[in-house]
Amino acid sequence: MGRFFSLAAALAVAVLPLRADAQTRDISGKVTQAVVGTPLADVTVSIVGQQVGVRTNERGEFRMRVPSGEVLVLARQLGYKRQTIRLGPTENTANFVLEKDVLQLEGVTVTGQATTTDRKVAATAVATVSSLELNRVPARSVESNLAGKVAGARVFENGGAPGGGAQIQIRGATSVLGQGDPLYVVDGVIISNAGISSGQSAITRASGSTGSSQDQVVNRLADLNPNDIENIEVLKSAAATAIYGSRATNGVVVITTKKGTSGAPRWNLTQRAGTQQLQRSLGHRQYGTLADVQDFVGGPIGLAAATAACSPTCTNYDWQQQLYGRTDPSWETLLSASGGVNNTRYFASLSDRQESGIMINTGARRTGGRINLDQTIGSKLTASMGIDVTRNFFQRGIGNNNNAGVSPTYTFGYTPAIVDLQSRDASGRYIRMPFDGGGSGTANPFEVLTAMQSDETVFRQAANIRLGYALLSTTRHTVQLSYLGGFDRFQQEGVQYSPNYLQFEPRDGFLGTAGQNNASSLQTNSGMNAVWTWTPATSLITSFTTSVGGSYERQKQDVYRIRGRGLLPTRRTAAGAQDIATVDDRSEFRDQSYYVNEQMLLLDEKLAVNAGFRADRSSANGERDKFYTFPKFSSSYRFVKPLTDKVDEFKIRAAWGQSGNRPRFGDRDILYADGGLIGGQNSLVAASLLGNTGIKPEVMNELEFGVDASLFGSRVGVEFTRYQR
Repeated sequence: MGRFFSLAAALAVAVLPLRADAQTRDISGKVTQAVVGTPLADVTVSIVGQQVGVRTNERGEFRMRVPSGEVLVLARQLGYKRQTIRLGPTENTANFVLEKDVLQLEGVTVTGQATTTDRKVAATAVATVSSLELNRVPARSVESNLAGKVAGARVFENGGAPGGGAQIQIRGATSVLGQGDPLYVVDGVIISNAGISSGQSAITRASGSTGSSQDQVVNRLADLNPNDIENIEVLKSAAATAIYGSRATNGVVVITTKKGTSGAPRWNLTQRAGTQQLQRSLGHRQYGTLADVQDFVGGPIGLAAATAACSPTCTNYDWQQQLYGRTDPSWETLLSASGGVNNTRYFASLSDRQESGIMINTGARRTGGRINLDQTIGSKLTASMGIDVTRNFFQRGIGNNNNAGVSPTYTFGYTPAIVDLQSRDASGRYIRMPFDGGGSGTANPFEVLTAMQSDETVFRQAANIRLGYALLSTTRHTVQLSYLGGFDRFQQEGVQYSPNYLQFEPRDGFLGTAGQNNASSLQTNSGMNAVWTWTPATSLITSFTTSVGGSYERQKQDVYRIRGRGLLPTRRTAAGAQDIATVDDRSEFRDQSYYVNEQMLLLDEKLAVNAGFRADRSSANGERDKFYTFPKFSSSYRFVKPLTDKVDEFKIRAAWGQSGNRPRFGDRDILYADGGLIGGQNSLVAASLLGNTGIKPEVMNELEFGVDASLFGSRVGVEFTRYQR
């Protein structure tokens, strides 16, 4: 890896003398919107081929330094068609008039870790969701906002509990490892989307003693505020995801947050309020007489309760409406500010969202803040920084699987709704469930949800920094150097408590259950990139863009759980319990990579060719020092105004690529498991799975073909894709 960076630095120094002493001049101009003529702020103006440029102020004006001689100046902004103007050696003014781009065909798509390309020449299927589309209808989490907006992507909700929790599957199942989540990248930083149980199975006994995936797990994408997002790009094909190597088989979701714009501060305050309600219950049977409930009463206690409730006819209760009929208001407050002074731009936001669940004693609250800063230093150096801090609190009640008879839907399915479960006895306690649930046992869900504690708190911090340096800028050649680094960290705490007096507690032989589950995750990544763009003055070759770079990534996660059963009255901690179980899980990955990528635009931007590879090595591999290569190749050709004026543009594309999944933590090692006590001493036994010192990344090959078309003056867009993987 060190040799690679030395080679890149040597290459950069070697090309510096090409035109380092080139003469420069200043140009200025204004950007306005077509038809209405209003100035456009925050439009990026740059020399064709450069990755950075200047932005227009609130009056649409810009000023920038360019090389002497003829230059091709580009103005672009998301939602508008780009425009280029060729300036001669003596021209110093460039005024642009941009037209609306309804289909966003002039947007850009990610092609490398430091490069993009115009969407209209992209050689792979592109899916981009803008901030407007994402937040048109409020949803519980980012994944829920994406539902129905990305072709080939399916969103699966974990459940209906407050706070979200969902998975995205792109182009179906793609791994034998059972890992279906795509890779998430926010402002260039790979973030965790782990779903870690808060420990509810300690009470429900669904699976495991301290935590289970069968609990109502919330994945960490729920910590992101959708209102801070500028756009989301979903990379689906292996030719696109190959830039992330052995972590990208399941696709890549690239999230870009909002940036500041030049001009006076602009404030935005949004207040939302609303309610949620039960839309469709499972329904329940109506009982007429005692004979109708004979099969459900169980023992003498149930018979006595049924006889009292059905004298002579049964009184029926809508338990589902009583338990899930909560309509308390939910609200969200959003405050943001953006602006810019001279070469500094900023975006800042504060948010507070409270969601009231339809089940009693449930809800979620997310509070967070974000700051993004962009700074231009002189004519060559740019810096971008971002910080995001979030606190998420969940009370999700009981749902999903359970083996203790405490799930309300399980209880309702096995017992006749002829008893008022909300009533209390003379001591003030809820009445007990008189029916035995078909022999499996049940509990009064109103008492359980009122007395039980099941909380989850997540505190998350993320930050990123990007530095860019224009090493060389001439009429035909630009060399851009960049560094990107960042971290994503969260601490999760789950607290569970079930008092010893609850009806279901004696069934495991212990009265009272308490649990504490703590998780800590830290992910860091950094990378260096060099991009050389050559734009010869010929229609045969529009541009060549060569990029090289490398990255280092680290992911560390610690999970500690403790559960105690058999508690003294009023005790809420596992200390002093009769039966204590603990779990201590630790995992860590260290990954390195380097890549080379080449983009070619030929024949007056009609033909696009993209080829490259990424090489990865990981601490999870059997051979930790060996690099595994993931190549890619793609190409597209545009037919402009073919055959009829009803067809604006017709593009055919083809792509082939490889992406991978690294081995799971510990797959390479021969592990030992806890064997319990033997002769009063702790012991180890062989694990059920043997380690494999030759294990290597899973590899997926994919071949993709597609057609894109723009019709009727860019009023209609058509996309067709066929892939085999």
